[in-house]
Formats: sequence, C-alpha cells, structure tokens
Amino acid sequence: MLQSLGNAVLEISPVSGMIFYEIQEDSLLTTGDIEFSPQYLTERLMSGEPALIGNSWYFYAPITIQQGLPVDYDESESVEFEELGWVLLALSNQSILVKQREDIFTALVVSLALLVAAWIPMRIGRSISRPPEGLTQVVEVMEAGGLDSIASEDGPIEFRKLAYGINQLATGVRQSNVRMQSEIARATAQLQITFIELEEAMEAQDQFLARMSHELRTPLTAVIGFSKLLSTDVRADKREEHLRVIV
Repeated sequence: MLQSLGNAVLEISPVSGMIFYEIQEDSLLTTGDIEFSPQYLTERLMSGEPALIGNSWYFYAPITIQQGLPVDYDESESVEFEELGWVLLALSNQSILVKQREDIFTALVVSLALLVAAWIPMRIGRSISRPPEGLTQVVEVMEAGGLDSIASEDGPIEFRKLAYGINQLATGVRQSNVRMQSEIARATAQLQITFIELEEAMEAQDQFLARMSHELRTPLTAVIGFSKLLSTDVRADKREEHLRVIV
C-alpha cells in the first residue's frame, strides 16, 4: 500500500521520491529517485521546516496514531498519540525552478492580457469621446465667429452625420452672410445715390429761392419807393402818376 501511495505521489512533476520509515520494524521504504541519509534528519527539518540538500528540497512529517477512542469527549483530558514512523518527501529543485518560471511566465501572460483588456476599453472610450470633443471645439470656434472651421467627419456613423450637419449649417451661415453683405453694399450704394440726389435737389431749391427773392425784391423796391412818394407828394397830378406806376 505504501509503495502504491508513493508511486501515485511520484506522478506529481516536482516530486522526485519518498521515504517511509516504520519505527517498530526499523525499516525504510523508498520510492523514486531519492538519496537521503539519516544524518540529514536535523532538528530544523524535523520541526517541519523544509531543507535544501543537494538539488532537492526535503519535507519531513511524523506519522502518529491516537491512543484509544474516547466515548465522551472531555476537553480536560489530554489526548495521547503514538508515533509509528515518519515520511520524507523529496522535491526536485530543478523542477521547482522550472515550475516557478512557468508560473512567472503565466503571471506575465495574465498581466499582459489584463493590460490589453484594460487598454482596449480605454481605446474604445477615446475613440468614442474624441469625436464629440472635436465637434464641441469646432462649434465653439464657429460661435466665436470662425465660420471657416470644418468639423472632421470621422468616427461612428452618428458622429459623421452630426459633423456633416454642422458643416452644412456653417456653409449656409457663410452663404447667408455673403448675401447679407451684398444686400448691405447694394443698399449703401443706393443710399449714397439718394443722398446725392437730395443734395442736388436742395441746391436747386436754394438757387430757385435766391432767384425768386431777387425777382421779387426788385419790383417790390420800386413799389415801396413810389408808395413813399405817394404818401409825401401833395400834388394831385404827381399822385396820379405815382399810382399809375405802382399799378
């Protein structure tokens, strides 16, 4: 049975051999490739701490059996054990190092996989958040008056449609501004023409009033003069002459 147990344990890759020791018969049963001398049974090894001897790690454990089977368990009574022997397990240090390297490599692969798994969501998140940030910047520039800015039509189809709509809106606003500036220029030119015509009309009016004033002032001066003569002259024939001139 111990031989079968030892062969089963040897199927574990780091295990290189086992030693079973039976005190009563003072006999050893060795399985596998193990070279061990009783002198290696130091107090440190027997205390349960592993020991590196040669190219193998050795693990020691006693084999005991409880004395008697108490019917009623009483915590005040001490339980006695009889030592039947001990078992010694040898693990190849080279196999352990290979296993450690494999574990380290597995840990590195898992860490790399975790980093990739963390990087992919970050990459996807940036690819999703970058188009809205770009559109927001373009809208802010357009709001400040930079209508020549063009939104980049990339990313998911929804953002491409939104960028296309923003570009079309900016194009429409630019065209409206061009038409408005053209209308303002045309209205300004028409206003200038109207102002020139108004100045010419006012100048013609001034000339007309000056001419009319001159034309009226000359006969009125004569009428006023003869009226004064009429009021001062006492002779009848002169007064009739003055009245004739006035009329």
